[in-house]
Amino acid sequence: MTNWIWLWISLRRLKEKGVQAHLPVDVVAANDFNNNASTQVVPIDKIPNGWQGLDAGEKSLEIFKKVILASKNYSLEWSL
Repeated sequence: MTNWIWLWISLRRLKEKGVQAHLPVDVVAANDFNNNASTQVVPIDKIPNGWQGLDAGEKSLEIFKKVILASKNYSLEWSL
C-alpha cells in the first residue's frame, strides 16, 4: 500500500473515534539532508522533485500553536 492510502485509512479511523488530526500545510524543504543544503518553505503538496520535507513551515507552526493553546488535552505525534 502507498503512504497516501495508509494516511487516508488512519485519518478515517481517527474521525470515526472523534479524534481531530492536524496536518502541516507547509514545510521547510531541502535539496539534501545536511547543514549546507538549500532550503525553502513550500506548500505541503509542492515539494520540488528531488527535495525532501524536513520540518513544519511557519503557517503550520502557527496553526499547531493555536490548536495546542486551545486544547485541554493533546498528544503530539511526529514521524521521523
